[in-house]
Amino acid sequence: MRSFDRGPGHLLRPWGLRPAALWGHAAERLLLTDAELDPGRNAPALTAYTWTGTTEVGSAPGALREPAETARRGEGEDVPRVLVALSSTDFPGMLRVYRRIVDALSGLPLEATVTTGGVDLGGELEGGPNVEVRGWADHGELLPHVDLMIGHGGHSSTMKALAHGVPLLVVPVNPTADQRLVGRTVQRAGLGRCLPRTAGPERIRGAVREILVDDELRARAAACGSRLRSLPPGAETAAGRILAVTEDGGLPG
Repeated sequence: MRSFDRGPGHLLRPWGLRPAALWGHAAERLLLTDAELDPGRNAPALTAYTWTGTTEVGSAPGALREPAETARRGEGEDVPRVLVALSSTDFPGMLRVYRRIVDALSGLPLEATVTTGGVDLGGELEGGPNVEVRGWADHGELLPHVDLMIGHGGHSSTMKALAHGVPLLVVPVNPTADQRLVGRTVQRAGLGRCLPRTAGPERIRGAVREILVDDELRARAAACGSRLRSLPPGAETAAGRILAVTEDGGLPG
């Protein structure tokens, strides 16, 4: 809040829209995320804020998987499944990041689905024998069946993966957004790893290997998913707080 108010936020001040002032006068200040994971949960400036919990909904890993859908290789041995989902905004250089990730995954014994969100990457993204590239896919349908998600650190996609109990490898693609903060938070919580967008295929491949064989990390991610799914839905909590404000006359007419 402070950095935005001192930076881009000053452009709004001539119209009386200074963010800090608006937040300070709000009848409710809702944070639609998980308080336990939020690194700002103990910040004195946020004492009047309410953590509603995430609005993302998850299901237990594998809960929707049919036996015929299980990816297999060789003598019927299960292989890990990986979902790659970077931003649905075409940030500069994303094609190079995608290509490095595909290169890294192509050299591993796993099955991967890469989703581009229909973004124009400025060039063609080719998959591999074990890497399928899709323009768009419903991540809520895919996440119950995967063992790892490689994402960009967007808050929504990150919380969706965690709500499903899926560990993360975060590769932030926008240095000015909150993606690096989200990635560092995931790594500090022991729920995955965070690599810079410049990481090469070998480094990405090594991080994927480490996460997939780290039973303790995977157990923490599963426990995080169970906890998030046990909490009241964040959207309902937020809606209830908003309705309470309007019913109490807390908003100007």
